[in-house]
Amino acid sequence: MAFADENRSDKAKPYYRNIIIMADYIKNVLRYKEIIVIADASLRHRVADEYAFSSLRSMIKYIESPGQTSADEFLIQSAKKDKCFIVSNDTFRDWKAKDS
Repeated sequence: MAFADENRSDKAKPYYRNIIIMADYIKNVLRYKEIIVIADASLRHRVADEYAFSSLRSMIKYIESPGQTSADEFLIQSAKKDKCFIVSNDTFRDWKAKDS
């Protein structure tokens, strides 16, 4: 779900605003009260819209996976521990084989 301008060269980069749109939908349409975003620590170095980070932080809890830790593993373990849903465009193919 990228909203890159077709004329921009950064259209393959991730956008915080996509996370904001999804978080807003989950919060206001689906009526979930607590939303936690877990991101790989490298995300902040790759996003095309760094300026949107403060807006994101004001509406949800944002956690970066610890350094030297697989972000997927951290995310999956956190979701299991807290018994919550994962919303992602990642298929977690490697993890499905290890732990259904």
